[in-house]
Amino acid sequence: MALGQNVYQVAAGSVAGTDHTRSGKNNQDAWAIRTQAELAIAVVCDGCGSSPGSEVGSRIGAALAVEGLWRELAKAGHRLTAEDSPAFAALLERVRQGMLAQLRVLASAMGPDLAPTVRDHFLFTLVAAALTPEAAMLFSIGDGIVACNGRVEQLGPFEENRPPYLGYGLLTDGPRFKINLFSPATDVESLLVGTDGVSDLMDAHASVLPGKTEQVGAISQFWSRDLFFKNSDALRRRLALMNRESFRPDWDLRRVRRQKGLLRDDTTLVVIRQAPEEDGQ
Repeated sequence: MALGQNVYQVAAGSVAGTDHTRSGKNNQDAWAIRTQAELAIAVVCDGCGSSPGSEVGSRIGAALAVEGLWRELAKAGHRLTAEDSPAFAALLERVRQGMLAQLRVLASAMGPDLAPTVRDHFLFTLVAAALTPEAAMLFSIGDGIVACNGRVEQLGPFEENRPPYLGYGLLTDGPRFKINLFSPATDVESLLVGTDGVSDLMDAHASVLPGKTEQVGAISQFWSRDLFFKNSDALRRRLALMNRESFRPDWDLRRVRRQKGLLRDDTTLVVIRQAPEEDGQ
């Protein structure tokens, strides 16, 4: 994927957290990406854990965000520069308003009372990255993880584990996007966006993979290992390895030892990196 004079690669994956699988819940995270010669957009969403259908809003929200950003950046001619932060903030507000308008139509069609529909289905956080030929951007509403060139920033946590949700804008004024990074594209080698479950992954870096002798490893593996960019399912499979249950016989004690998955919360991440020089020729 070429952006200006650079070539970028994208990897993504998601896995349900063990707390959700044990209670029979679905993965409430979602991700969406869209790329072309001069533009790359990645979005991850995390549904409110106490809402029974928040995975619905996550999936719809990720798709709407990517398409809204695509349209607005296309209108701008993909020419936002690192000096255009106010223009980008205005662009994000147009995207937010557009998303809310579409979500309001959908929520209104699902029942006569908007508030419970929003609470049950349309509360989700959103963390995103965009790359144009001139600028690299990270932005968010709510908690999660962002990283640029290996520098990781945790967004949140928020008081009483109540992050702001974009869907609040269907009921009140609602939270705006926060710009976490606005940088010249030439200064960026890799970007990562993730849901808050990525914190569990980072905390488990020295733990052994269930049923293996290999350690989980640092989060840097996801932008430094070529495998994740050459195989579209490799990142998801790596997360799945971290979260499988393992059973091993202990012959001395005549019992079976159980090792639980390491990621309690749903965990989703997308990585964009500059390709090695030989891949960009």
